[in-house]
Amino acid sequence: MSGKIVVSRKEILHYAKLCRISLSEPEVIRLEKDVNEILEYFNTIRSLQLDVEPMAYVTGFHEFLREDEPAETLAEEDVFKNTTEKDEKWFVSGQVLG
Repeated sequence: MSGKIVVSRKEILHYAKLCRISLSEPEVIRLEKDVNEILEYFNTIRSLQLDVEPMAYVTGFHEFLREDEPAETLAEEDVFKNTTEKDEKWFVSGQVLG
């Protein structure tokens, strides 16, 4: 895609209608300018010849995870020993969401 993409005033108004937002005339003018500047940045990036391998980690930090190995589970009495209230095999708590 080598052509320049431009968003017209008519398209801005159409998108605003689809989003159910009302825009004043100064807002339409500013939004049209801003969107077209953003699209121009994309055109600039697209025109660069980048022969770089994609990066998995932007910071260079690699997350080292241990192997998932089976281990002994806790006994039920150990699981519930510090709880104030339980119902059979379930923890009981107060209401969380209002």
